[in-house]
Amino acid sequence: MPHAPDGFCAALGWLQACTLEKDQPADRLARVSIDWIAFKAKDGLTGEERLLVREDYAGQEGGALPEGSGGLYVRSPSWFLTDEHSPVWNSEVAGGVLAIDAAQTPDNIIHFWTERADVSGLPRPEQQAYFLEVRVKVEGACALQLGCDFWRDVTAPWTEDPPNNCESWISDWICDTNGAWRTVRAPLAIAGRPPAVLAPCLLPLF
Repeated sequence: MPHAPDGFCAALGWLQACTLEKDQPADRLARVSIDWIAFKAKDGLTGEERLLVREDYAGQEGGALPEGSGGLYVRSPSWFLTDEHSPVWNSEVAGGVLAIDAAQTPDNIIHFWTERADVSGLPRPEQQAYFLEVRVKVEGACALQLGCDFWRDVTAPWTEDPPNNCESWISDWICDTNGAWRTVRAPLAIAGRPPAVLAPCLLPLF
C-alpha cells in the first residue's frame, strides 16, 4: 500500500532490529548504529522527493532512545499483538549516533520510529509514496529492517479494533555491513536503487 488510504492523514518511518537467533549469547557481537534517518515522500508523476522528517540525534547526548520513540517488544511466541513494550535501555546516543546493543535483548524486537508527518496537505496525495533513507552500520549477529505505517492523524493513539494505523511496506532484513557505514533507501520500488546495494538477509528471525 504505497499511498495513504482514505481516512489516514499521517505517516511515519520505522526500524526494527534483533539478534539472528532467539536466546543468542549476550557476549556475541550484535550491534546496530544509526547516523541519521530521513523519511521522505516521492511524487509518482514528477519524481520529486520531499523530506518530511529527519532524525540525526543531535542534542541527545548521553542518553537512551526516548520512550516515545521506540520500545522493546516481546519476540516469542509472537510479537506486536499489543502495544505493550518497555524502554530501549540497551541503546545510547553519543556523538550524534544512536547505538543499539541488540546482544543484550535477544528475546526482544527493538522497534523504533520517526515522528509522524502530516501528509494531508501534500499535492496529488494519490500519487505520493513514502520511503526511508538511513545511514546505518550493522555489526555481528543481528539484522535491521525498515518499514512505513500510516496513521489516522499525528496524535491518534494505538488501538486494536478498529485500528488507528495500517502498514504500508516492510523491507528485507539487512545484515552485517562488514564494518562500513551504508546509506540504505527502502523500498527500492519507491526509492530507487542506492549507490551501494546490500544483499538482503533472508533468515528465519522469528
